[in-house]
Amino acid sequence: FQTPDMRWPDPAARFLAATSRTVPMPVGVVDGNGTLLDPSQYSLSWHKVSGAGSVTFGNGQLVFSMDGNYRLNLTVTSGSMVLQEPVDVSVATASAPTGYVLGGALYEVFKDIPGSAVVDLTRHWKFPAFPDETRVATSLEGAFSGNLYGARLSGVIVAPATGTYRFYLAADDAAERRVNTGGLDGAAGVLMASVATGTPARDFLAVASQRSVEVTLAEGQAVGFEALHKEASGGDHLAVGWSINGGPIEVIPGQLLARPAAVVPSMA
Repeated sequence: FQTPDMRWPDPAARFLAATSRTVPMPVGVVDGNGTLLDPSQYSLSWHKVSGAGSVTFGNGQLVFSMDGNYRLNLTVTSGSMVLQEPVDVSVATASAPTGYVLGGALYEVFKDIPGSAVVDLTRHWKFPAFPDETRVATSLEGAFSGNLYGARLSGVIVAPATGTYRFYLAADDAAERRVNTGGLDGAAGVLMASVATGTPARDFLAVASQRSVEVTLAEGQAVGFEALHKEASGGDHLAVGWSINGGPIEVIPGQLLARPAAVVPSMA
């Protein structure tokens, strides 16, 4: 790969962070001695493994239809030899609303709260003003694990494309998710999904209440959200996903999330 921005933080795949939806991706192929082969000696092809949008390949570049996280696979064939290279690409071109910072959601943890229902969190004196921990979630998943706690994920989602969106929720023990399509205050939004008893981690289709109705959003539109989570004991998790224009369900990625700039996390 002839790009200076490519790196390999994970043995499973190379990684590229892109700030444009058109990404130059010149590729050269070398033999076992490191000699660059003539393009007539091989063929190469790209295909998308995962990602919410479409990807166009050609003319030495990749063109993504929307922001998000993508797994691509490059296949190089020379005679009987076949080489495959996975590449992860994070595309981020969104702009945050005034007073917000892109890159993650606000994640607040409220400890030592009995009960397994969301109302046990919302009726407690700590909520919402006195969290024990304040973190930045780089995707819409809870990162705390323990017993007898509640948590809140909140902030703004910036829609990566114009179309229909359906939101999903998975949690253990219980959770609720609100979306405000008319403003930035997630707590003032409409209840879109809920979990009354635990689901398996990232299982967004266990019960009907996990899935929202479809809502129409415009590219670049900022919508407020809030996800409340309550855990009593045992296994615990929280994840918020979406599907765009009927596409695959994925956890909402950090490059499309924004949090209030004035809130300083108490821990990373």
